[in-house]
Amino acid sequence: ARKEINNFDVVHLHLYRSFQNIVVAYYASKANVSYVVDAHGSVDLFVRKRMLKRLFDRLIGRRILSKASCLVAETKDGVSQYINVGLSRDKVTILSPPFSISEYKTLPSHGKFRNEYGLGEIPIVMFLGRLHHIKGLDLLLDGFHELISRGVKAKLVIVGSDDGYETELRSRVTKYGLDDQVIFAGFLFGSQKLEALVDASVVVQTSRYEEGAWAPFEAVLCRTPIVVSDNSGAGMDVKKIDAGYLC
Repeated sequence: ARKEINNFDVVHLHLYRSFQNIVVAYYASKANVSYVVDAHGSVDLFVRKRMLKRLFDRLIGRRILSKASCLVAETKDGVSQYINVGLSRDKVTILSPPFSISEYKTLPSHGKFRNEYGLGEIPIVMFLGRLHHIKGLDLLLDGFHELISRGVKAKLVIVGSDDGYETELRSRVTKYGLDDQVIFAGFLFGSQKLEALVDASVVVQTSRYEEGAWAPFEAVLCRTPIVVSDNSGAGMDVKKIDAGYLC
């Protein structure tokens, strides 16, 4: 960073609390090179490591944000996060991430994913995203357990790569006695992901925080109903265009 920073007119910093941001923001400021920060909705403290986050913010984080030439938010919720920590609204620009819809114009036929897992026509509750505590998968699993305990026949399919939370989830599945009702499909992409979305009965996103409704909109483009928690940017997106159910 020290050697290369003068070769740039502007630097774009992704996320907020990271070692890279500390280094790059320091050398950019020292060389009078402008930098932009897109925190991707990570300015709030959320639920884990709150003390460490407060320490980071006090020592260096707020300085990184205040010295930025521009702050990028992806939704109005992201704007509020910047304002809530004392930053000027005039410094914030909303830039929604681009969303390509070309791959959804021709959808796979119904039944390919179901046939692969031998699911027949049983209702499928699906989650799509990384396996992380912030995604609220424990809340989804609690709700699914209640559904099954009422005698409803259904399967829960969890689609996504592990981000440090899969072991805890599998333990909860076993604790509830749901090993036969829950499928961990892993990371799917391309046609495999579309086949899963087309075959799902409903896609559920119960995130504790979510900057935008990316995965739910993928489901909508596959003509699959969605349920999204209404406490963050994802809920705002869904409500704005009346795309699904909020919880």
